[in-house]
This record gives sequence, C-alpha cells and structure tokens, in this order.
Amino acid sequence: MSDPNNYQQVKLLSNPIKALSCVEYFTREKQISECRVFKELLNLSEGVWTVAVDSITVVNCGGEKIDATFDIRTNLISSYVEVQGNAVATNGWLASFDVKLSQGKYKHLPTPKNTFFTVTSRPADTFRLEFKLHQFLSEMFMVPITYNLRVETRLLFQRLL
Repeated sequence: MSDPNNYQQVKLLSNPIKALSCVEYFTREKQISECRVFKELLNLSEGVWTVAVDSITVVNCGGEKIDATFDIRTNLISSYVEVQGNAVATNGWLASFDVKLSQGKYKHLPTPKNTFFTVTSRPADTFRLEFKLHQFLSEMFMVPITYNLRVETRLLFQRLL
C-alpha cells in the first residue's frame, strides 16, 4: 500500500489545512520559542506552503496585571525594516494581539481573520516563534513592562503545490 502522506505521487492535490500548536513561557528576557516540526506529519521542505496564526491562548503566570499589545513573529517568513537607509531582513510578522489579563487568568484569542503568508524559509526540524511587546509600545514605556505568560500558539499550514 502506498503512503497517503507522500505527495510526490499525487497529481491533483486536496488541500487539507494542518494545525500545529506551540506552547512556551515568555518573559521580557525570554521572547523566542523553538517549535518542533515532525516531518512525518508536516514536511515543509517539499512543495509550497503557507502559514497563518489561528489563535493564541494566554495565561498570566506573573504577579502583575497585563494590559499590552504583543506581536507574533517567525523565521518561517521574512519581512524588511529600514535601518540607516538600508533594507534589513527580519523575522516576519504574523499577527498582533491585545492581552488584558489579571494574575492567574487566561484568555483564548482567535484571530479576526486568518491571513496566510507564504513560507520562505525551510526549517530542518524546528522553527522559531517570537512573542514580544509591540515595538511602538516598548519604545513608549519609560519603565519596561515585566510579564510572565504561558502562551499556546495555534498555527495553520496549507500546502499549495
């Protein structure tokens, strides 16, 4: 019997969306998570893939109330910023979320719409997710916000070709 996940033999591809959840604790000092990809289930090295954030679930594990906007970025996609008149590649922005939580509370935050981005970086077996305070807000605050959040990010992947 042939392997149903071997897309090399498929001529007309049905595009089921595959979901992957990454769970990590984020603080002001730790803003990057390494998410594992199981090639048997999701082989991003073959074909053209897109990725979107479906939702996040945030738990405030810290001692203070949180009221801020956080960005989710990944090394699966690229974007560019201007640094001293030059374009510099950075991890791509996937979504932003307003997090308003008291200590010990949690909230499930779905994205208003699933915006899919083309995967431009082919991870071997892991990829990075960044969960950090929105840049404008972090520049605006004179005293840095401290936080300790447990975040589950649910990503959707779809193979196009």
